Amino acid sequence: GIRTFLFSRIKQLGLIQKHFDPDIWATELTERVEGSFGIARGEAIQTATVRFSEPSSYYVKDQIWHPEQTTIVSTIEGEFVVEFQLPYAKPEELIGKVLKYGATAEILEPLTLRGQWLGEIEKMCKKYLSK
Repeated sequence: GIRTFLFSRIKQLGLIQKHFDPDIWATELTERVEGSFGIARGEAIQTATVRFSEPSSYYVKDQIWHPEQTTIVSTIEGEFVVEFQLPYAKPEELIGKVLKYGATAEILEPLTLRGQWLGEIEKMCKKYLSK
């Protein structure tokens, strides 16, 4: 089967007698590589909506996080806003990317993903504000 791994985690390498026919796996490989946001893969692909406000909205407006991404540009209460709708498989990877933008990025949907994102923010606050 097809596997995804990091070269830095390889502990032992060896040749096997089985041959890999790339034509047989081409469709599955394409789906794995292009199926969702980031490098992490999973079976359950969902669609996330992420909203960016100023100033991050100006930085991300032309970014493509995924080939199937939909980008919506609008103004909310006089502020330039950008929304991405994109597929993802592993919440941790998308949450980490959104957290990079701090208070100017917000996960809107699905609600389970939003809850995980808010939970991560809460854990960060507890950890660093308690010191």
